[in-house]
Amino acid sequence: MSTVLPRSPANPRPGLPTYEEPSVARFLVVPGSDSGFLIPDGQHIANDRHIQDLDAPGLVPGLPAVLYFRTQYTAGARFSVRINASSEFHFRADKAGAQSWHELISPGVLREQGNEMVLFVASDAGGQVIFSEIAILYTSNKLTVTRSIVLDPSP
Repeated sequence: MSTVLPRSPANPRPGLPTYEEPSVARFLVVPGSDSGFLIPDGQHIANDRHIQDLDAPGLVPGLPAVLYFRTQYTAGARFSVRINASSEFHFRADKAGAQSWHELISPGVLREQGNEMVLFVASDAGGQVIFSEIAILYTSNKLTVTRSIVLDPSP
């Protein structure tokens, strides 16, 4: 039995007009995650952290993305990561530890603008988690990203 694969859109048909569209890998790094987020932190009652307004310039819709992050956790901690309305990751720690993670984000979950990430630690388990070094790798159709010019008024 043989399988015939459809012609790849990257190989245009001879004689038909074509156009070029960039396709690059781009990282969205979550601000503040380099030093980490301790949840719960002992100062706040909330056992979650909402990180809002995460943008993915030029996001190509219909393609998966990859979520990367590190955790340090105490025994018994139950935690999860949610992006927009999709639950991307759940874990229950039998013992204390540290680990790096990568999880696929389904196509259609990530948006070009206004994404929200929620880091959650269950309060009934009594554990603590440090989430750090959070990044999302996605496919973009923009080679450059427009940024606002900020002038420093100080002398």
